[in-house]
Amino acid sequence: MFHGRRYRFVKCYPPVRGRNPTMRILRFRLCGSFLALLWALGASQAWAHLEVPTGMESIPYLSDSSDAVFRGHVVRNKVLWHDPYSPRVRDAIAIFQVDRVYRGNVGQEAWIAFEFGGGLSGMNCIDLAPSTYWLVFASKSGNGLRLSDSCDGALTISRRLGPDLHGSDWKAQMAADFTAGLNENDPSARLVSIQRLGELGLPSSRSTLRRFIGKGNDVESKWALYAALRTGDVTALPRVNRLLAAGDEELPEYGMAFELRYVHDPAALADLLTILETAPGDLTRSGVMIALGENLKDRRAVPALAAHLSDPNGGSYRALEGIGNITHEPACTPPEDGNNREYDTRLTQCRIWWAETGQHENWSKQ
Repeated sequence: MFHGRRYRFVKCYPPVRGRNPTMRILRFRLCGSFLALLWALGASQAWAHLEVPTGMESIPYLSDSSDAVFRGHVVRNKVLWHDPYSPRVRDAIAIFQVDRVYRGNVGQEAWIAFEFGGGLSGMNCIDLAPSTYWLVFASKSGNGLRLSDSCDGALTISRRLGPDLHGSDWKAQMAADFTAGLNENDPSARLVSIQRLGELGLPSSRSTLRRFIGKGNDVESKWALYAALRTGDVTALPRVNRLLAAGDEELPEYGMAFELRYVHDPAALADLLTILETAPGDLTRSGVMIALGENLKDRRAVPALAAHLSDPNGGSYRALEGIGNITHEPACTPPEDGNNREYDTRLTQCRIWWAETGQHENWSKQ
């Protein structure tokens, strides 16, 4: 039985990387209860510890936030304290047999302090149980090590190791180890290896992921598609379009929708315009408009953006910003202070400009 980490599914925006000028206006999507996912940019300590849905973590981010990164399996636990009313809740030390060190100074055996809270509080979510295999992100704590994050400081992995790429970049070695996990007989172990390749985000993984897009089972194919998109593979967009045409509420489609905002390849223009025209999800359309208006800035996208100047749920703001970035038209330039009323005024001005002037221009060439 493959031991995976259990997550609550949180339908909120993941962390925003880079510039996002409308964050003062747009609000994160409400969750089923009161939770939202604000990773790395959380306004408080409580927000910062909410779980990222499995498969959407960022290994480079977690690595940069850690003093040591290694993989291995838990040999045994040394329990320091446990709740007499809930024995699974405890403070403990996990003793690891280390299989590979990617960053930092770690010996063949590593002792990692951790707290497990049953995974119910949004904190202390990782149970480093004996005989489980993990990719560990550790921080120095006194004379020892502890998980760098109580809910993302360790990720489940396959037990398989790739070849030792002596002296290679740690990311390349990690990718080789994840790729070895694709040969597992256990479907859950193969799936987590696909997810980890996406979380690493290396372009060198694209050919491997494409094989699973075409030949994996339905779940593997979808996650491989999302993983390929995270590596910047825009050849995945036609398949992504077909999936997002049915909505973006569930994983991995939800992740694909969010990832669209990081597309920078000019070759993606036609596919992005098609997705914008056909996708029903607000998150999908928002991601495409960010890519068009902040990354590509191609004049040919202006008519498509203008068609969304009356979108609800923040879509109109994205369209306004995109048109302003591309055309530098004063009527479509967002106000610097981010005031909601000023945004609404500028939206009205931009709609008038489009109706009277913009739509009559030739937008067919870059």
